[in-house]
Amino acid sequence: MTKKLDDPIDLHMQDGVPARFRWRNRIFTVQRIVMYWIDVEPWWHHDYEHDVTWHIWRVEVRCLAQCLTLDVAYRDSLLSGNAFPWRIVRIFD
Repeated sequence: MTKKLDDPIDLHMQDGVPARFRWRNRIFTVQRIVMYWIDVEPWWHHDYEHDVTWHIWRVEVRCLAQCLTLDVAYRDSLLSGNAFPWRIVRIFD
């Protein structure tokens, strides 16, 4: 079962991949990258306000004795060059 989220996180990269992040006042360490993909809106949805590309990593993380699998992501705009903050977008039970 999964739960969709849209929680901002303070994520740190190492060697081009997520390494650790702060979420809800806890530090989570990435134990394993499960997968990475890029999600681009279909061309028929593109306009200047909704030009978005998502960069998504599915990661296994550890915090104290707790292990979780989550999707962390950031989005950027191809036209404006703006990047948006990292977020947790999905958590797996």
